[in-house]
Amino acid sequence: MSEAGGRRRAGPWLLVARALRLCVRPAWALALVESGALMGVAELAVRYVRIERAASWFGATLSFAEPAPSTEAVPVLLSRRERVSLTVLAKLARHWPFSPEPGGSCLRHSLAASYFLRRRQPQLRLGVAMDERRGVLAHAWVEVEGRAVTNPGDYQPLLSSPSWPRATKAGYPRARSLAHAGHEDREHPDGRASL
Repeated sequence: MSEAGGRRRAGPWLLVARALRLCVRPAWALALVESGALMGVAELAVRYVRIERAASWFGATLSFAEPAPSTEAVPVLLSRRERVSLTVLAKLARHWPFSPEPGGSCLRHSLAASYFLRRRQPQLRLGVAMDERRGVLAHAWVEVEGRAVTNPGDYQPLLSSPSWPRATKAGYPRARSLAHAGHEDREHPDGRASL
């Protein structure tokens, strides 16, 4: 069957062929299995664990230090296994089904990439940017030796630690509870509670 533009839609046979091609390259197949497992653990960590702890589980430190002067021209020298693992991980992260929006898996991707680079003491960086239509955007990336390994984009790194909500036995507080954090309950003149 043809799609618009004359391109053929991938049928099940093509998916099987791609999977078999991975079996021919054992390093890629192993990297795919590892990446899938790491992205699954990272998904749970992002949802239920404080970011500092999640970063330490994956072998990274959360960094809010002043970034080093730009050394973008000098790439980090990675081993073949690290390059293969990071390439497969990036492809998997692009198609991660549990992302809140397309391309929104950068924190999960960065945590998993930190695991592959754990012997190099990776630093997890968080950054923000302003967009006229969408407001404040957040992004995460990994740095090794002061150089970005995953894409930092045009985001300004955070230089101080934001105050993270504390978890309770029932998990992280809901949005309504977050709205109350740091505020004392006040009452309206008619007796209703307000923020």
